[in-house]
Amino acid sequence: MKNYRDPWNEIVKKYSNYTTPCVPSNQDVFHIEEYLKEILKRNKNPSILILGCTGQYRKLFSKYSLKIDLVDITKAMYMYHPKFLNSFPRKEKFMLDNWLTMRLNKKYDLILGDFVVHQFPLKKVKMFLKNVSKHLKESGFFITRVCIQSKNMLSEKRLIKIYKDKKPSLQTVVELNWFYIHRVTINKRIGRSSNKAGFLAMKKAEKKYPFLREWNKLYEDNLPTGVKYWTVFPKSRYKECFEEFFKIKSVLRSKDYVDSKDCPTYVLVKR
Repeated sequence: MKNYRDPWNEIVKKYSNYTTPCVPSNQDVFHIEEYLKEILKRNKNPSILILGCTGQYRKLFSKYSLKIDLVDITKAMYMYHPKFLNSFPRKEKFMLDNWLTMRLNKKYDLILGDFVVHQFPLKKVKMFLKNVSKHLKESGFFITRVCIQSKNMLSEKRLIKIYKDKKPSLQTVVELNWFYIHRVTINKRIGRSSNKAGFLAMKKAEKKYPFLREWNKLYEDNLPTGVKYWTVFPKSRYKECFEEFFKIKSVLRSKDYVDSKDCPTYVLVKR
């Protein structure tokens, strides 16, 4: 658990620099808004829980003047980007807790979490999903975006060909690092990606591709470089895990960012 949990102390300091696909896109949020409207038809004051402190979600609920709860293991995430978060009114209650063991004494109409299933080693994933299910009302929604383990690995040569003529920016360097983590260095056998492995591969590639020095400098200055593991399943494994605790109502895909086809949003209903 240590290399899944502890790195957030570093990540929180630079989290506001993340771009898609690491954070939800406009279309990702739109998908959620459509289901929020459905919930509001039956309950004007739904109970809502965010696993984590995703700013894009918080802004959505502000738009509807809704009260929300947030739970995270790192308190600093609650105000990770003060300028952005203070730009819209918020009705929020933050709770410091562990998603695996939290007992919030409340059930929710809607629980959201972006890439939350990846935060645990494989043996803990079902424990996490079971606990989420316990916190949902009957027919409540759990909506979560996931990263699917791609069937197609990318060779470094192919990746360099795609990015060598692009201008380095926070957007493009996040994309490049994303592919290094999830398509080049992923351990597909055990379903685990590593931030550190992806970054070290980019650094090593400087010898062969000198243009990457500028890209890596931009990354080091603005984004986390420590060890962080992510559990990343093939599509079939998500289905198996989710269906033990939920009915899969819908699987939605956005089209407004790199690799969005492998980052679907699952709309799940409590069994």
